[in-house]
Amino acid sequence: MEKINHCISRKCADIVLEAVDRHSEQLVWFLNHDACLTAALGTNNPAKISKQDFIGINKKWSFEKCADLFAIVLEEKAIGMIALSHQDVVSHTARIGYWLGSGYWNRGYTTKAFQLILDLAKRKNLQYVRSTVKKDDIASRKIWARYGAQSVLEEHKYSFAIELKKI
Repeated sequence: MEKINHCISRKCADIVLEAVDRHSEQLVWFLNHDACLTAALGTNNPAKISKQDFIGINKKWSFEKCADLFAIVLEEKAIGMIALSHQDVVSHTARIGYWLGSGYWNRGYTTKAFQLILDLAKRKNLQYVRSTVKKDDIASRKIWARYGAQSVLEEHKYSFAIELKKI
């Protein structure tokens, strides 16, 4: 599959997706200082991550998970991350995952980034995108529902799937 490491040029309102490395310092700040975000991610580890470790972990993860990883950028400032991962050329499927700094929650920014990543998935000729979302993550559940995702509740998580040709 084609690897995209530069900015996704099409803007979606005021959000663009850009290479993570360019914004790693801002993203690391969120992971080290945003208690609401780290609680939502389930990473209440008091240990701080360095910029170098962050870059290394993301490069390794992107390679291992066949992922395109982007910073969600608002007015030239990174406010979160989004990934199109587990890309499979045989089944034409991938997974979408994302996080956003808590100060930017409930403003529509994740929805805009989600649309951009769906556009990328379509350009890559993927047929389905999937994700697993915690039952209490109502904002994420609404995003997936907006695009007609099929969902299944399993214990405390929803599994979502979107057929891209239907959107």
